[in-house]
Amino acid sequence: MFQMCNKIYNVKEIGQRIDEKLTRKGWTKAKLAFKVGCSRSTISRYIKGETEHPSLDEFVIISKVFDESIDWLLYGDHEGEDERKLIEQLLSDLDELYKETRQLERNDLFILLQFMHMLVERKKSNDQALLNIQKTELFNRYRS
Repeated sequence: MFQMCNKIYNVKEIGQRIDEKLTRKGWTKAKLAFKVGCSRSTISRYIKGETEHPSLDEFVIISKVFDESIDWLLYGDHEGEDERKLIEQLLSDLDELYKETRQLERNDLFILLQFMHMLVERKKSNDQALLNIQKTELFNRYRS
């Protein structure tokens, strides 16, 4: 076991995550070693948890090759991955909305822009009650 940033990571668990990811991707140890720039035997030692001095630089590269966060590789945390997926979905949704806004009238676009500004301000102030009041006012104005 090793410690980094007040968290303890276990090289055997890291090895299990690497092995599981290799299986899911259908990759060989040699393919991963080539992508990381190390030997196949180094990857084998990581998978078996048989390394006394793991290279954090190689762990960072492995996490990037797998398109995962270093926290996932070291600790099994998926927080970064969940956030990344959420951002990707949001960008996709925004792209679709952008295409649809081309069909809106000018007044509707203005209301949409005001609503977006309110969301940003709410995030800054972190005041849900204020947002609810502003949303109600905006929707009432829109209905008229």
